[in-house]
Amino acid sequence: MHIRNENTRPSDEAARTKPHEIDLTKSNREGIEETVDRSRQADSVDLSKAAQAAEEHVGPEGSRETSEERALRLDALRAEVEAGTLNSPERVQKAAEKLLGD
Repeated sequence: MHIRNENTRPSDEAARTKPHEIDLTKSNREGIEETVDRSRQADSVDLSKAAQAAEEHVGPEGSRETSEERALRLDALRAEVEAGTLNSPERVQKAAEKLLGD
């Protein structure tokens, strides 16, 4: 006696002869796809009220400066970088003294 139980109807020969496939990598592929989709989203930053207040332009002396003053100061620094005079021995000495508190 031979008992066959394929959980199919007797007339469904295609289902009985079809191999049972198990996809072992499906969850990995789906996880990778989800990660790639997330990585394509634009980054964003939310600033606290304190950070927004601190974002206002403050000059080197701690006073507020206008956009025009800041632009002029940055242009002067760029010119010094291009001329090669930004890191003069005098400036390095002054910066070291400020760091050491002398």
